[in-house]
Amino acid sequence: MACQLVVLTLVIAAVFCGILAEAAAPSASPKASPSLAASPAATPIAAAAPKKSVTATPSASPKASATPSVSPKASAAPSASPKASAAVPTPAASTPTATPAPEASSPTSLSPAEGPETDVSSPPAPASESTAPATPVADAAPAQAPTGGAAALKVTSVAGVAAIAAAGAVELDIVKRKMVEGWKIWVFGVLVSLVLTRVAGGAEGKGLAPCNFPAVYNFGDSNSDTGAFSAAVSPTQLPDGQTFFGKPAGRDCDGRLIIDFIAEELGIPYLSPYLDSVGSNFSHGANFAYSGATILRQTWQYGIPFDLAVQATQFSQFKARTIDISNQGKNTSRLPRPEDFSKALYTLDIGQNDVYGSSWLSKPPSAIPELIDNFTLALQTLYDQGGRAFWIHNVGPNGCLPAAQNDIWNRTQETFDKNGCINRWNERVVEYNRQLKDRVIKLRADLPEAAITYVDVYTAKYNLISNAKNLGFAEPLKQCKNGTTPCENPSSYISWDGVHYTEAANHFVAKNILNGPLSDPPVSIAHACHKNIWKIILEAEAMIIQNGRPGRNAKTARANFTATKPASVLVQAARANCTATSHLNFLHISADPESSEPVEEGDANEEADPEEEAESEGEDSEPEQEEEAEEAEFEPEEKDPDEEGLDEPDMPPGGKIWVYGVLVSLVLMRVAGRAEGKGLALCNFPAVYNFGDSNSDTGAFSATVSPTQLPDGQTFFRKTAGRGCDGRLIIDFIAEELGIPYLSPYLDSVGSNFSHGANFAYGGATILRQTWQAPGIPFHLAVQATQFSQFKARTIDIYNQGKNTSRFPRPEDFSKALYTLDIGQNDVYTSTWSSNPLSIIPDLIDNFTQALQTLYDQGGRAFWIHNVGPNGCLPAAQHNIWNRTQETFDKNGCINSWNERVVEFNRQLKDRVIKLRAQLPEAAITYVDVYTAKYNLISNAKNLGFAEPLKQCKNGTTPCENPSSYISWDGVHYTEAANHFVAKNILNGSLSDPPLSIAHACHRNVSM
Repeated sequence: MACQLVVLTLVIAAVFCGILAEAAAPSASPKASPSLAASPAATPIAAAAPKKSVTATPSASPKASATPSVSPKASAAPSASPKASAAVPTPAASTPTATPAPEASSPTSLSPAEGPETDVSSPPAPASESTAPATPVADAAPAQAPTGGAAALKVTSVAGVAAIAAAGAVELDIVKRKMVEGWKIWVFGVLVSLVLTRVAGGAEGKGLAPCNFPAVYNFGDSNSDTGAFSAAVSPTQLPDGQTFFGKPAGRDCDGRLIIDFIAEELGIPYLSPYLDSVGSNFSHGANFAYSGATILRQTWQYGIPFDLAVQATQFSQFKARTIDISNQGKNTSRLPRPEDFSKALYTLDIGQNDVYGSSWLSKPPSAIPELIDNFTLALQTLYDQGGRAFWIHNVGPNGCLPAAQNDIWNRTQETFDKNGCINRWNERVVEYNRQLKDRVIKLRADLPEAAITYVDVYTAKYNLISNAKNLGFAEPLKQCKNGTTPCENPSSYISWDGVHYTEAANHFVAKNILNGPLSDPPVSIAHACHKNIWKIILEAEAMIIQNGRPGRNAKTARANFTATKPASVLVQAARANCTATSHLNFLHISADPESSEPVEEGDANEEADPEEEAESEGEDSEPEQEEEAEEAEFEPEEKDPDEEGLDEPDMPPGGKIWVYGVLVSLVLMRVAGRAEGKGLALCNFPAVYNFGDSNSDTGAFSATVSPTQLPDGQTFFRKTAGRGCDGRLIIDFIAEELGIPYLSPYLDSVGSNFSHGANFAYGGATILRQTWQAPGIPFHLAVQATQFSQFKARTIDIYNQGKNTSRFPRPEDFSKALYTLDIGQNDVYTSTWSSNPLSIIPDLIDNFTQALQTLYDQGGRAFWIHNVGPNGCLPAAQHNIWNRTQETFDKNGCINSWNERVVEFNRQLKDRVIKLRAQLPEAAITYVDVYTAKYNLISNAKNLGFAEPLKQCKNGTTPCENPSSYISWDGVHYTEAANHFVAKNILNGSLSDPPLSIAHACHRNVSM
């Protein structure tokens, strides 16, 4: 409080000196006071810049670097790409000025001759940020105030007043010219006090109470992704994470990100990624950010399906399932309390990839309104879900990213500003930020219960780049890491990999935005739950004026105050002078990374799960395995041992019949083996790991992109269960046959239990990396194998650390588990439209083999491989046939040419499996003829009690009356009844090579 009084006194003194100077000198010309925020005329917009047109090549993998997009791992593209970790001690330095293009040697100087003109070589000033310009803090050298006419206002004797004079020239000039009467000094002083005590609050929290957010929910791209991309697609590798965590931590950085510093500031653990199901803890929030994500659904880059709308949908589902688990009385120690959703802080840091991607449009600014509209829709979704406090980052200067330099071919002097940043790229960002801020202001009226804070990250980052050397950083446009080799001292670099910032740079930016001077309204993040801040200020100011001397001059003063909003200037100046005494030290972040232990995601309540073992089979993703009364048993038909005829010593002339009988008996009893386990011992698989597409996806696509809706799940689960079916899938019947719980999806982090295996299948997945579908499914078979490798490594690490392992398999069980693969339908189906459909098959087989080799290298030994079913018999396939002739269809109505492709794929797959048995001597590989089981069902549909085999039960959201009489559920996927029939015919081994039941699939080299 004493500090505030000192500053207040100095401010009043400064104003009084200014008034005396005004009386002694001619009136200043309006042009003599340069504005800190570029006027619309002075700020070039993106439309005026030359355009560069590039046609992006579709690429399904997030690792694609061919297009200048946000491809995860593509360090050449200046976009928020996947891979991050963040933070290093920040060098002692001053907060840079908000001047668009400050000179490095004199960051706070501004020539009076410049007036309101903007230097063409300087970067575009964020015009929309004029309400909250940054000012130098305590360490900054005193700045020279701009002169007005023949007189100059000199208030450099005190650092805090110098800051006001430098950054608030316009405000002081208005005060000099408008507040001539002595009583207005009192008004201005009271306003200063009001801003300092009621808005800034101070460490004592006077005026506005701290919000005490119980949780944070973040939405964004790789700038705030704390491990989603790493867990889902490609794990980060050292040197990522080396500075702070000492190991890879899922972040595209050497240490912490801004979102990590936000968590530290609010006193909560680092946020666990929503897509990371291994060891995550959501009791204090969740992170939905995903590297490479955009606001718009991607059409210029393939393989990142998690745009902002999808992230908002993920949150809606996360909230609903959290409340459902709480209502069921299950263990919620790793989930937030339902009542905390409305009290939480919602942070959004996204848009960099969209604005960057628009660089190749013929008219880049034309995409901005659509971006803003989609951003608004996502925020509306969060508001409708109960979100009330929003902290919104604008986009940083893309034109200053080192990677951006690689995309500039025609280099002229006008291409770059004085800091080496690309002018027109930053102009696009500035225009986007302007429109975003305008929409935020409108949203405050549209969403009356929301407190929405707009945060000028652009200014914080550009000031860092402008003053890099003064702040202890090396060349701002050079990156620390090239490939896998980092620089010697990451803390001296701003850019980590050409796209993402180092921990040191993130620390600097966080330090300059979290305390409020670059926010609108100017509140710190700890006070971001308070709404109508400007209204509070203006109402108080109006009341003060009314109690003083109302009149025309008072109204003019208020109008000037409202227009310029000097609150941020005064607040930051106060902090600059008070930092030394720590009265306004808003950031409690240690400069020494060794001074505090890193708080890892999920560690806070690691031992707080006493009920987990008891509920291992009762989670939301593992419905009770209740059999309906009318369901038939799966066991193969009993055979009388006396009929084997094994005692016959000689072969009579008609002995071939006897030999055939013996072979049948061997298959059914000694090889296939019954429950009694005669001949071969039961494998007793402790776990199952499945890889595939929607035919075996038990909830991954539903949890990550689009939740399933009724009538899906109605037959067995009586609620949606994440499956593209009315009930159970073949993989569910496999689990039942082996006596283990249904498999939890690897990408489902809410309530999953992996103690008996995991499901890596994903709806729409393929064997090959996708290039045929937009926005694409990034989880092809190779990625699923990588997910398993990471799952195994992290499970073992959790065991080694002595953490709670009740939801994880035992490390020794990985080599004893069964590995099932059911994938390829989508690849063969889509090859129909290629000029030579059969030519793709060898590539499919090779990629399948590589994935299986990965699983073998990870310790997998028992493999159960399904071939592809008859695509030509799918009801959905009928819509793709235009030239219909008698030869087009077989006797069952299936499309001949389509099924022929499948048969050829299956033939080559079986040949490769036979070859693999020799190449992988420790593996037991069973090839399962699902095609025959499904085609037999279709051929004999009516005899088996099914309706027309080529008709589907569900059209849109309306199901048929009796799904059990249909083979197809939705035109692509089978009904539970059909899945039950197929499972019954394959699990006993009668359609397997070798003819082993699934319970005996661990045995290899079985001789007949």
